[in-house]
Amino acid sequence: MLKSLLIENYTLISRVDAVFGDGLNIITGETGSGKSVIMGALSVLFGGRGSAELVRPGARKAVIEGIFANINPIAEDILRTNDIDSFGDELILRREINSKGVSRCFINDTPVTVTILKEFGRRLADLHGQHEHQSLLYRENHINILDNAGDYKPLLSDFSKLKSDLDVKLAEYRKLLKRENELRQKEDFLRHQLEEIEKISPEPEEDEKLENELRIAENYETLYSGALELNGLLYNDEISAHDILTRCKEMIESLNSIDNSFSDFVEEIKTALISVDEVASFASDYSSGINFDQQRIEEVRLRLLELKGLIKKFGPIDEILRKKDEIESELLLIDNFDDDILSYKKQIELYQTDLGKIAQEISSGREKFSKKFESGIIKSLSKLGIDSAVFNVDISKKEIQPKDNSQISCAKINGKYYEINDSGIDDVTFLISANKGIQPGPLSDIASGGELSRVMLSIKQVIAQSDDIPLFVFDEIDTGISGRIAGKVAASMKELSAFHQIIAITHLPQIAAIGDKNYIVFKNETNGRAEIQFSSLNNDEKIREIAKLLSGEEVTEVSVRSAEELIKAGSA
Repeated sequence: MLKSLLIENYTLISRVDAVFGDGLNIITGETGSGKSVIMGALSVLFGGRGSAELVRPGARKAVIEGIFANINPIAEDILRTNDIDSFGDELILRREINSKGVSRCFINDTPVTVTILKEFGRRLADLHGQHEHQSLLYRENHINILDNAGDYKPLLSDFSKLKSDLDVKLAEYRKLLKRENELRQKEDFLRHQLEEIEKISPEPEEDEKLENELRIAENYETLYSGALELNGLLYNDEISAHDILTRCKEMIESLNSIDNSFSDFVEEIKTALISVDEVASFASDYSSGINFDQQRIEEVRLRLLELKGLIKKFGPIDEILRKKDEIESELLLIDNFDDDILSYKKQIELYQTDLGKIAQEISSGREKFSKKFESGIIKSLSKLGIDSAVFNVDISKKEIQPKDNSQISCAKINGKYYEINDSGIDDVTFLISANKGIQPGPLSDIASGGELSRVMLSIKQVIAQSDDIPLFVFDEIDTGISGRIAGKVAASMKELSAFHQIIAITHLPQIAAIGDKNYIVFKNETNGRAEIQFSSLNNDEKIREIAKLLSGEEVTEVSVRSAEELIKAGSA
């Protein structure tokens, strides 16, 4: 339940501190006093749209805060899912909107998104505005109303998950078909490219190796004569580096025998001599091994010409080899498309068959519950003064004959395919006749706003025990109702308050009289500025306010006695 509501610097409100109780909380006030502003603030608290225009002129920010007690298990689950600290049995929602329109949301002092706040609002309160009963006129809303009260909710959850899985599989399948179409269109091109690459069959780094080989072959004479001359200078000439270093080695060894300060250089000269001999040996072997092969040179030149043509078209050799692997993979995919498509079709049909099984169970649950729902609505409407009401829940389904069932989201039952929605295969329409002898028709045929209000109230009453939303907020649900019917509506709301906390804005004395707690909204003028104020009423103030609803601004003894009688009758 909503224990308290703080509204600060919101439109014409400077500050309102409201404390609510169990059962029926009734708010009254003159037309234009600001009752709808209170409703608007509650809507914003529960995730409704916030804007800079809602901030009281001159204020830095507007604040709306609600403290709830005895929160339901679903709200507790959302706390855990979003890693929000628990405050025991209490829950604090707060919404701040600054003068620039920037909104901040908090749950138990933890910053959250508007989406999370809205999810909490959906679980904690059902706000029913002055014109919300008009939603009954739209048949697409009827299935949700029925399902929210039904005892087959686990099946709906299973269906929703399976439908989501099917939608994912369908998306994958469509992506596969699109990919197949794209690859089929360029299959000849891919095979031509692969043929070009395989015809030349480049090896990794082959162009670099061949260019090095060609460079050596084209400089044969320079390399041969240079290697011979290097060998001679180092070893074979009359005065060679080897001979000079051998003589130097002997001198250093001789000097070192006298003065060991030369000892560090004995090994150095030996190492130099070894290096000279190794280079000379390599040069000798190189000159002996090198040969000139004009035919090989031509072969290398032709091969490089082929490779460069391929490189010009596809890029470097490593890119060509990567491209070859990619083309081979795509062609393999093309070759296997038929098997992949068949596999997807089988998987999709299994999903559709499983959806059909769950949808049948849901339909059976709906059919069974709808009978209970119909009788409950008729009984409630009778209490609300529509004695001859006929209320039917029409449940239908649409069979389809798809050209390709593997491309659509549908359910398969006994070899037939049915159109599906988020809740199964059924379309639900509420049909009503408020007058004897008239065939039931769509709710949109009801002209009276008062009748629509009573249908909505009846629905709320029928689903009250199964609905886990703790708070109902009604903003003049009694529109279009007066006289004898007003008393019946009041009694119905009183019954409903046994299962839910109710905050109701009303202009009817019969409803105001049955309030467990009563409040008044009024405007004062402070420093030339209008200001909305909110106050709880004691018993005497409650009597006076109801008397005003009965007789207007001038309260008479008769209207006071009538008010007292209404209160007494409402508490009986």
